[in-house]
Parts: sequence; structure tokens; C-alpha cells
Amino acid sequence: MDPKRKRSTRAGEPEFDEAAGLLKALGHPLRLRLACGLTREPSSLSRIAGDLGSPISTVALHLGVLRRAGVLTEERNGAEILFRVGEARVRLILGALCASGAETAPAGWAWNKLARELTTSR
Repeated sequence: MDPKRKRSTRAGEPEFDEAAGLLKALGHPLRLRLACGLTREPSSLSRIAGDLGSPISTVALHLGVLRRAGVLTEERNGAEILFRVGEARVRLILGALCASGAETAPAGWAWNKLARELTTSR
């Protein structure tokens, strides 16, 4: 959760504040698609941006929001940083939210679907 955000002082409220922050981060369609895609396999910024056909700066901005909200973690793999969905509770939430991605879908389904939507909406 963002440390700048005001936390509730009532008993039991911090858990709700944290959950609300998580859902707020997932509330943007692009961030939700990124998180859904990263539940399938970890990926690097350059690969995600290339698959989406989006500027690296745009993808980096959204990945940063997801990372600060606790949705994603980073892992260094040689010279590149891989993003992945971290905690089991986040995976559980994403499992429900990403239900349109059938378990039999290929690993890159989320990126390819988003790329098609971005090109047809322009």
C-alpha cells in the first residue's frame, strides 16, 4: 500500500484499506490485463511493451502502479528484470477477475488480445 495514503485508525480497517488499494490498482483495464497476463508467466518490460506494441514508458508506468500496490514483484534475471504476480492472495483475486482467460489459453493470450484491441480502437 502507498505509504503516503492516509490509513484508517479504526480497528480492522487497515486490511480493508489494503484490499481497496489493490482493487484500485487493478481498476484500470490495461493494468488488469497486464496482471492477468503475468499470472500466466513472468515477463520483462521490453517483452511486454513489444508484445503490446505500446511505448515502454506507458507500460512501465502501469507496471509501477501494480508493483507499488503489491500486485507485482520484480526479480532480476541477468540484465533484465522480470515482473510476476507475487502473493497467493493476489493470485486468488486475479483468478476470479481474469476468468475470461481459459486455463487452456496459450501463455501470451493476454498480450495478444490487448494488442488486437489497441489496434482496432485507434
